[in-house]
Amino acid sequence: DKEARDALIDASHHTDSPKMPLKLSVIFSEEDNVEQTSYWLDEYERKSPLLDNDSRKWLIGRRADNCYLRGDLEGYLKLAGETKEKSFHQRCLTYFKENDGANGTRKRLEVEFVRQHNMTCAPATIAALTSYFGQAHDHLEIADAICYDGTPWHKERQWCEEHGFAVCEFPVTMESAKALIDAEIPFTLTTQTIDSGHLQACIGYDDKLGLLLLRDPTLRHYG
Repeated sequence: DKEARDALIDASHHTDSPKMPLKLSVIFSEEDNVEQTSYWLDEYERKSPLLDNDSRKWLIGRRADNCYLRGDLEGYLKLAGETKEKSFHQRCLTYFKENDGANGTRKRLEVEFVRQHNMTCAPATIAALTSYFGQAHDHLEIADAICYDGTPWHKERQWCEEHGFAVCEFPVTMESAKALIDAEIPFTLTTQTIDSGHLQACIGYDDKLGLLLLRDPTLRHYG
C-alpha cells in the first residue's frame, strides 16, 4: 500500500490528471487520515475545472464524511444537506435526525483486506476473519477446499467448524451487530439477490448514521 501511495504522490506532481489525487484521497480515507484526505480532495477539485454537477455533489459528500470523522458534526450536517436528493448522505441525515444520532457511537475493528478472485468472496472473507483471530489461511487454499462455481453455505460453515470456529446463522440488526463488534468479534454478512449471493465481513458500526461498516473482498477500502 505504501509503495502504491508513494508512486501516486510522485505522479501527481507531474500530471494535471485529477485521477491521481482522487485515488490518493481514497487511499488516505482508508486510514481515516482526515487531513491528507482533505488535501487530495482539494487537489482533485483544483485539477478538475469542468466538474459536472453530479461530481460536485459527490465531492460535497466526501467533504461531509471528513467533517464527520474530524468530529465536526455541525459541518457534516450542513454539507450532507447539500448533497443530491435521495443520496446516501441524505439518507444518513434522515436517520440521524430521526434517531437522536448525536448520542450514537462508531466503532471499527482492524480487519485486513483479502482480495477475492472469480467467485471466491466467501473464502476471501473467511481468510480475512481467520487472520484477525490469529489463524492465517490462504484464501485460495480455502477456495480449493469448499468452492465449485461459487461456495455452498454448508461447506463454508463446515470448514469454519473444522478449524475451530463457532458458526451461528442470525439476522443482522443494529443491535446484534453492536453486540458482536463491541465484543471485538467481526462476522460474515451475506447479501442476497434472486440468483446469487455475496459474502463480506462486517467490521464495525455507526449508529449515529445507521450504518454497518463492511470489508468487501472486491473493494480495497472499507465502506
